[in-house]
Amino acid sequence: MSIWRKLFGKDQEVPELNQSEASLDPQKFSNLVVEYPTKNTKEKLQMQEELITSENLSPELLKSIFDAAFMESTTDEDGEVLVKESVTVRVKANMEQKNRIRLYCIFSFEENSTQLARLECVNRITGDYAMLKASVHDNLLIIAYDMWIAGGITKKNLVTGLKFFATIPHDAIADYGQEIVQ
Repeated sequence: MSIWRKLFGKDQEVPELNQSEASLDPQKFSNLVVEYPTKNTKEKLQMQEELITSENLSPELLKSIFDAAFMESTTDEDGEVLVKESVTVRVKANMEQKNRIRLYCIFSFEENSTQLARLECVNRITGDYAMLKASVHDNLLIIAYDMWIAGGITKKNLVTGLKFFATIPHDAIADYGQEIVQ
């Protein structure tokens, strides 16, 4: 029984190949270079698309990342992205040095609070919350965190970092500024 009968249930005549059709002229293909992407190349390309780097850092990119994550965000006239979580987090790309993204929140101090009480509040927040820095500007309390982007950070890292950061300011104020922050 022939292979054709086994495969197709009937005998077939195998077409004969002309020798000239069967061979390939190596001259035609000598300049052809085919590079198949390796796993590392594919991962690198995908990572470059997923990374926020100094080359692609912009307010537009940051806003598009938060929009893609279905987070409520807007852009103000200064190019800062405002993201509404448990607090409104302002996201500012350092466009001069292109080396970091600052996340920060702004709160108001009570009018009758003293400068000493304000400074004690920010010193305690900065001292006890390792990733935060707090500062006083006139009647405002600013709580901030800088995300360094040297080597690139993932979009997911930015989103999860912002979500985590947004959970901290209310706790910090409850711990050290409950009486003096509005």
